[in-house]
Amino acid sequence: MPQPIAPGTAETHRRVESVLGTAVSIDLREPHPDHDDVATLDGIFHWLRWVGMTFDPESPASTVNRLGRGDLRLREIPAEVAEVLDLCDQMRLETFGFFDPVIGGRLDAGGLLKGWALRRASAWLVDAGWPNHCLTAGGDVYAAGEPHAGAAWRVGIADPQDLTRIAAVVPVRDLAVATSSSVESWRRVLSPFTARPVRAFASVTVVGPDPVRADAYSTAAVAMGAGCREWLDDLPGYSALVIPNSGRPWTTRSWPVRPADWKVLNQKQPIR
Repeated sequence: MPQPIAPGTAETHRRVESVLGTAVSIDLREPHPDHDDVATLDGIFHWLRWVGMTFDPESPASTVNRLGRGDLRLREIPAEVAEVLDLCDQMRLETFGFFDPVIGGRLDAGGLLKGWALRRASAWLVDAGWPNHCLTAGGDVYAAGEPHAGAAWRVGIADPQDLTRIAAVVPVRDLAVATSSSVESWRRVLSPFTARPVRAFASVTVVGPDPVRADAYSTAAVAMGAGCREWLDDLPGYSALVIPNSGRPWTTRSWPVRPADWKVLNQKQPIR
């Protein structure tokens, strides 16, 4: 999964909690001295816990399951749920149906939910006076601003077959990095057309400005399999790294780091 590395020397405020079914971390840099990082982080994590309960596909009491059973009508759901469902419909169209929150009759927005939550949390932090921050949630990262003056955030992308090793490192400013995978140690991606796990790629990582799209596009690309290359290449503003289960990794034309990226891929550096 992606994670920030080499944090730099700026003042850091960091918290990690288990929420949304994964470890979520918030890394804040160089705030205004009057801003309260504890209150800000308390508020964000309280909201993230609400998101997790509201969209939990395993809980009969979650809003999405009550909606799916017909216990709730669309006009009765919270505005945030309506927003996520609208985004799911939009991503279904943009991915030719390879992103679909309803597989086997079950509603699960997990294919873009973390990206949506990170986008909302980032806007919250900017409004609270923390423009430089990095958020991670499982296979999703959103890095805003800079870790220290003049530097980019460096996000390490794990080898999907050995999560203790880095497959690639990408420098980002105000960009999302989202990874989806077909290996068992990750959240499995199912084909929306067969409802079965897809196995052509060990992982697909998408980098771009919107955490929601990066998350959904990486999920869709894993579901597409070998046919995704041209589609990924044609996504405006987004780039991708694909690691097959067999064969050499490849990137789209706009992947931001070359050729050193391939050197790291071949050497499989340990995560420090």
